[in-house]
Amino acid sequence: MQRACTVCGAPSNGSRCELHPAKRSPSSRATSQRRHKDRRARMIESALAGGVDCPLCEKRIGLADAIDVDHITPLGAGGTDDEWNLRLTHASCNRSKGASA
Repeated sequence: MQRACTVCGAPSNGSRCELHPAKRSPSSRATSQRRHKDRRARMIESALAGGVDCPLCEKRIGLADAIDVDHITPLGAGGTDDEWNLRLTHASCNRSKGASA
């Protein structure tokens, strides 16, 4: 059964004709990256509001410090981007740790 395109009214097999395809949702990778950035922003806001210590060097992360979001269990070892697997660290501490921990 054909229906009318919701944009131009032309006959179509779905809700839109070939000239007006439905908009595709963003790729899962782009969505994942956006969620990761959102989580990072929330974590940084909370750290700056209440203060947090770097788990690698055990020193306070300050307002002027470069901050990284570290995966407790690395992605390569089966870790996820879930909040429970992320922690804030000094950028220098995280970079010196590398992917070995």
